[in-house]
Amino acid sequence: MANAPVPAAPAGTPPQPIGRVAEWFPADSYPPKARAKSEEGKTVYAVDLDAQGRVLRCNIVQSSGSDLLDSTTCTQVISNGRFRPARDAGGKPVPGRYQGSMRWQLVEGAASAE
Repeated sequence: MANAPVPAAPAGTPPQPIGRVAEWFPADSYPPKARAKSEEGKTVYAVDLDAQGRVLRCNIVQSSGSDLLDSTTCTQVISNGRFRPARDAGGKPVPGRYQGSMRWQLVEGAASAE
């Protein structure tokens, strides 16, 4: 009887948000023009981070259907997002990528990061 293969050890750790992601999107961040047009939707984004955990760029992975909500998502993440850097298997900080989403809703509480 053969032994079951042992899964490989993780290559390191991915970057981690510092604090609550929802705090990157204060209630007043809902774009007034999008609110006036009743635009809602979920924006999936990815950010590339340097070895210190600083945001280098933000890309939209899946659009909410609103250019304004998508661009506001990246603006808020770039301005307010803080990260612990990714680390390699030896624990050394390395560049990384983080993916998240933001659901923009015109209801009490306005918006929620997921």
